[in-house]
Amino acid sequence: MDEPSGQPPEPREDRGPRIPPAKLSSINPEPTISLFFKPTKDSSLVLLDGKFSRDAAMIFCDRIRHDLMDNNRKSFTIVGGSLNGLKEVLSWINQCVAEQNIIKFKDFDDNAPNLFTTYANVIISAHYLGIPPRDLSDHIVKRMSAVARKQLMSWAEVEWFYTTPLLATLPDERENPVRGVAGASVFWAWWNGKLDENETPEDMMMLSVLRQEISQLDKDLHEWCERNEVEVRKKWEEKDKPKKSGVHTNGYCGENGHALDGASGGGDGGRWDEPTTVTSGGTNGWDTFSTEGPLGPPNSVATQDSGVDVAFGGKNSAALPPLHEMDGINGAGDWAEEVSEITRLNNQQW
Repeated sequence: MDEPSGQPPEPREDRGPRIPPAKLSSINPEPTISLFFKPTKDSSLVLLDGKFSRDAAMIFCDRIRHDLMDNNRKSFTIVGGSLNGLKEVLSWINQCVAEQNIIKFKDFDDNAPNLFTTYANVIISAHYLGIPPRDLSDHIVKRMSAVARKQLMSWAEVEWFYTTPLLATLPDERENPVRGVAGASVFWAWWNGKLDENETPEDMMMLSVLRQEISQLDKDLHEWCERNEVEVRKKWEEKDKPKKSGVHTNGYCGENGHALDGASGGGDGGRWDEPTTVTSGGTNGWDTFSTEGPLGPPNSVATQDSGVDVAFGGKNSAALPPLHEMDGINGAGDWAEEVSEITRLNNQQW
């Protein structure tokens, strides 16, 4: 947003309870104000709403309230941002007033075009107007994170998330989780085998280019890998406990209580309980598109969605399968070993 005033006033609702139904019921449809939008300072005015309830604007939007109170104006102009994002926010406010309750923002269809940027523009617009995150944007961030676990956003959207200056209008504690959804979407697509050198070579080439051009994307992907390595090692430790106690000889006890043969892990080094070994650099790695080695991770059950919303940067964020399923996942174990090796070498890129 282009206004020199910078960040909106601190939302007053964050310092107390949500807007109570009694207050919502007191909102009158009149008097009204006119809301305008300008893409840039030099652009022509676009009418957003010519008859927006002044009471609703005063109660929901801290920025508008301060402007109306200080200047006794009958209109408010928003400079910069997304016209559609602002329309969605105003529609949400009107719905809250109609239902006399702070309602959850609607969920767009997972397959809607530009789904992630649409959500992001709603978050940016809500912050600009001064709407408390817990009333609107907190749910949207969780929704975005959940969809990112199972759906790869378009490369144009990935680039937008890392390069648009609009997200910089958010405070750091809001900007980082929203931007991070892009890295999460790419990581989970790779982890789930949707990004693969053989199956999706053009996508892998595009990813390679973006990682070279956008250092933060590369950093985020490394951090995702490191977080998931920790989860894999925890599972290794859990699996080793019954072996050390002598519960079985060649396998381990699955969740159904039956001993599972350790040989079910397949080839050498593929078992989840194998100690970490040094593998050749680049195997299944991010940066090996131009080499002969495979680039993508295995298509494994290790990535089935747990149904839990995982926001970017969250602790223990990987969704792993039950122990009895893990023994049959060869490549994922190799991947974890490679992560460990790269972490130790430190100066070698994926």
